[in-house]
Amino acid sequence: LDHNQDHQQELPTLLYEGPFASLTLKLKRISLTSAAIGLIGLPAISLFYGAGSVPASGQIAVIATAGITAVGSTALLGYCFSPYVQRLERLPDDANDPNATKDDDDASNKNLLRITTRDIFARKIETVFDPATDVSPPPSNNSRPFCNFMVKGMPMYVHPELLQDRELRVKLVGEDPEMTEEGEITVEKKKKLEDDDIF
Repeated sequence: LDHNQDHQQELPTLLYEGPFASLTLKLKRISLTSAAIGLIGLPAISLFYGAGSVPASGQIAVIATAGITAVGSTALLGYCFSPYVQRLERLPDDANDPNATKDDDDASNKNLLRITTRDIFARKIETVFDPATDVSPPPSNNSRPFCNFMVKGMPMYVHPELLQDRELRVKLVGEDPEMTEEGEITVEKKKKLEDDDIF
């Protein structure tokens, strides 16, 4: 029983799960399938059924167009959704790790998080980081539609409103003044709206 309890305590703690994780994964898989069809299927059909009626230049144009369209759409989808965080977990303290030394900072061990994303080929990518030292804001020239913080130089995106841990939310994406714990700005805005309603 004690062994089972220790094992449960060693499991990562789920802090966040992307609401569109399964949808983005399905989109990537569908995109990969369509890319494979565009790169292999359409050229094969063009060669088998258009060998006599379509000139070689026309076949090359069809194959090139199909390939560019298939690869381009898949690359664009990967560029947009690769930063989308599917899972965010807090790793257990590795103080009992036989490879750990006494000089290791136990506090930093407890603060290690693991982010799970998917690359352009829908493969799972896990990134372990310390939110106190490895997180930075996105660059001013950021062109990705889904990116609100960087981890070790890699773009990431979470839904801030779904991060229940306020301290972690501030470390990752900052915090909207309207969502501050004191709520002063929110109260001021509400008061202003009430005054506008009166007049």
